Amino acid sequence: MNKIRKGDMVKVTTGTSKGETGQVEKVVFDNGRVTHVVVTGLNIKTKNKRPNPAANDPGGQVKIEAPIHVSNVMLYSEERKKGERVRIKTGEDGKRYREYAGGGKVA
Repeated sequence: MNKIRKGDMVKVTTGTSKGETGQVEKVVFDNGRVTHVVVTGLNIKTKNKRPNPAANDPGGQVKIEAPIHVSNVMLYSEERKKGERVRIKTGEDGKRYREYAGGGKVA
């Protein structure tokens, strides 16, 4: 079970987008583990794109959302209005769920 999933609200802890929050758009895996996340509207980079006349693409500079390493984001709690650590717990029925380290289940 992954601590951060697609659709979660996260807060960036380091880098140029430090302190900003956004929704996880994509989760990048490597060897079965989450390594990077792409957050909507954060970590914007400029990419120079070559023109492609066959596809009527003029090229130029394109802004893209670059991946952020998973260690540089925290799950954001709407109730407490801050980023929090997450634990994986096992319930009495044997199912696993995510829980904030400060208490309370992740929605």
